[in-house]
Amino acid sequence: MRTRFLLGFLAYVLPTFPIGWFWHMTVFKSYYDGLEVYRDDLLVPLGLASIVVQGVQYAVVSPLLALAFARTRASAEAVGA
Repeated sequence: MRTRFLLGFLAYVLPTFPIGWFWHMTVFKSYYDGLEVYRDDLLVPLGLASIVVQGVQYAVVSPLLALAFARTRASAEAVGA
């Protein structure tokens, strides 16, 4: 269970942070500057902490949703739907 959690967590966090950085600080930087939603001094640890929290949520919720889907599908197949 611990390994699955860690793999799910890393599968979310490792690509999300660099993609998010590239997305917000390169591709749409001028758009976000125009919106004035970012400070001049970025708080990178805060952004990373946010992604870590999202990674924990993803790693916990995804297996639960997969299990619920499998049970629902098995119930539907048992009924003959």
